[in-house]
Amino acid sequence: MPFAGDYLWVTSLGKFAYAVWTDWRNTVQGTDPREAPEDEDARTSDVIQCRVVLTSTDKFGNTTKRWSGDRCPHAGGIDQNIYGNASP
Repeated sequence: MPFAGDYLWVTSLGKFAYAVWTDWRNTVQGTDPREAPEDEDARTSDVIQCRVVLTSTDKFGNTTKRWSGDRCPHAGGIDQNIYGNASP
């Protein structure tokens, strides 16, 4: 779920003010493959995640599996974007 409203900032000096906020206007809906079966949000809150299972075997033959990091973070899968604007 995007973090709209979590990072708000306003700074001012004299008659100048600048505000910064986050929202999810540019996110792209997708699924998170780490949620199997899909959790209660039913694909309404997730964004695109390009993750794969990484498998490794140690010298004793023990195999472990883990998820990779997001391999396409700029394909609309970033949970938030940061915007800012000067106020009159």
